[in-house]
Amino acid sequence: MSAILIEFVPIVAFFVTYKLYGIYMATIACVVCMLIQMVYNYFTKGKVENSQLIGLLAVSVLGGATIWLHNDLFIKWKPTVVYWVFSLLFLTSPWVFKQPLIK
Repeated sequence: MSAILIEFVPIVAFFVTYKLYGIYMATIACVVCMLIQMVYNYFTKGKVENSQLIGLLAVSVLGGATIWLHNDLFIKWKPTVVYWVFSLLFLTSPWVFKQPLIK
C-alpha cells in the first residue's frame, strides 16, 4: 500500500466509525489507527516522523479527554491544536534550532 494512502487510514476509520457508532467510538478508532500506523512505520521504515508523533500525541490527549469527559469538543480542537504546534515550531525554529525548519 502506498505511503500516502496509509496516512489517510485514521481519517477514514474515524469517519466510517462516526457514521456507524458515533463520535466516541470514532475517537477510539482514530487513536488506535494512529497508534497502529506509527508502529507500522517504525517497523517498516525504522523511524517515526515528527509530524506523526505530534498528531498521535494530540489525538491521544484530546481524544482521551473526549472519552473521559464525554465532551466531543476536545476532539474537534485536534486540528487547531496541531496547526498551532506546527506554526509555533516554524516561527521559533530560527532561534531555537539556529535554522528554519523548512530547510
